[in-house]
Amino acid sequence: LAEHLPQILPSVHLQHAQWLADSDQFIEAHEAFVMAGKGKEAHILLKNLADCAVSEERFLDASYFTYLRAKQLLKMMELNSDETSPQHVKEFKVLLQLSSVYYAYATIHSYLREPFTSSPPLTLFNTSRFISNQIGNSTPPKGISMFAVYYTLSKQAKVLGANKLHLQINNKLQSLKAPSGIQEQVDINIMNSRAAAGGFSDPEELLPMCYKCSNFSMHLSGNQCPSCQQDFIF
Repeated sequence: LAEHLPQILPSVHLQHAQWLADSDQFIEAHEAFVMAGKGKEAHILLKNLADCAVSEERFLDASYFTYLRAKQLLKMMELNSDETSPQHVKEFKVLLQLSSVYYAYATIHSYLREPFTSSPPLTLFNTSRFISNQIGNSTPPKGISMFAVYYTLSKQAKVLGANKLHLQINNKLQSLKAPSGIQEQVDINIMNSRAAAGGFSDPEELLPMCYKCSNFSMHLSGNQCPSCQQDFIF
């Protein structure tokens, strides 16, 4: 009936969206808000869902909701191309980057909290290095523990024989506050990293390689090739 009355269709979708939100059907509510032309309300809904997921340490859900925010923003830019500003493009890239960080951090969080893990050392190594380079020296996003990231990277670097990186990461760990019960293990790892039997070098096969120019880069030089500025593919 509402489809034959276009003038009331947005109001119907809005009422439906509110009912879906009250019924805890949030993804459907988001779609209904979009159909009602309430992009701002849809964006706020996804932001609240992502914040809630981070608070409850559900990082895969946080990644998904953040990705939906980026996808919605991209769609709005396509529909309103005349009103698109560089700030909108920057916000889209930030949301996409944040989504990838939360997705990767879910693996780290699971590795440190659960008694068993199905992730091999190389996967944990690349995941923690990706997050470390993605965040760099900026403030970590809400819910992301840089200690957890560095601690995981340190352990995997030692297992894989990346002694130079192991020492670099342990030096970073010294400036962070360790959770209770781990400080002694951190201190032992620091001493071991300064007395590496195999010397202070990293295997070449562990270094990030650019698939565009085929050059290797240092572990902590970012997720972009320093030679050709191409983003690394993970």
